[in-house]
Amino acid sequence: MKYCTNCGAQLPDEAKFCESCGTRQQAAPQSSAPQEEVKKKKSLGEKMMENFRTNMALQKERRKNFKWWYWVIIAVALAFFANV
Repeated sequence: MKYCTNCGAQLPDEAKFCESCGTRQQAAPQSSAPQEEVKKKKSLGEKMMENFRTNMALQKERRKNFKWWYWVIIAVALAFFANV
């Protein structure tokens, strides 16, 4: 088990993002104890930027999985049945 570098929550070893705060986790496993010092040293602006970057990374992952052609098939089917 590893711990989140931002909030200290316990995570599975294969976790890419923290389940409680959403912070992206590094590939190398962290130490077995939460790092409270790292959390205390971050300013509000740094935390906001980190959350922004995490949110942007999550949105990018969602966009990768978006299947635009589903909507094309639905639109063609609706157009076909509207004309019938």
